Amino acid sequence: VYVNNLVPRNLLIIQDGINRPAIWDGVVGVTANPEKKVTTDADGNTLYDAAYNQTRIGLWSAWSGDRLFVFNGRLGFASDLGDPTHFTEELTLTSFPVMVFPDEVTGAIDRGTSGNNQSAVIVCTRTTTWTLFSGVRNRIPSAYGAGWANTAGWMTKIFSGVGCVAGKSMTVHRGLLYWRSLDGLVVFDSVNTVNSTQNLPIIDQEMAYSK
Repeated sequence: VYVNNLVPRNLLIIQDGINRPAIWDGVVGVTANPEKKVTTDADGNTLYDAAYNQTRIGLWSAWSGDRLFVFNGRLGFASDLGDPTHFTEELTLTSFPVMVFPDEVTGAIDRGTSGNNQSAVIVCTRTTTWTLFSGVRNRIPSAYGAGWANTAGWMTKIFSGVGCVAGKSMTVHRGLLYWRSLDGLVVFDSVNTVNSTQNLPIIDQEMAYSK
């Protein structure tokens, strides 16, 4: 039986979009097994074998809202809450099991939290940009919340015609999100997400003389 009750620890998850993820905890390295397996006991309880339903194969990923979001091709998946090594919650049909994008995902990054705003994952294709509100922690509908599928705007397209062509270029600097698009460098300062000024001091003092 798999129980989502883990002691916090640092993990390095290595992905290439083709092979099973490699997981390293600083001492031991293992290969994740994403094969799905669900069984039922004599009382009708659903059981998840801890050796199955592990980290999905993907290329881009982001840790946000205490979940690991993994993207491979046009599809996106989210881990169990607080456990990037298991993807069992997605096996419930009411849990928003998979995110489908119009084109191949080319980058993803955690947008973080500021004030009363929800955490979000920024996800890009080559020509579109999306947000996934990872701050909605209750994935499956219950008495604690409506769940992702019933949360208006949980998955939203925020830019049409603006995407990312270099996933490793996505970075947050001084509260602003930067990435490289087809038309050049994008600087994204989302309204009510960060409190920052556009009057930022020059950080490349080494170039002052040549300027």
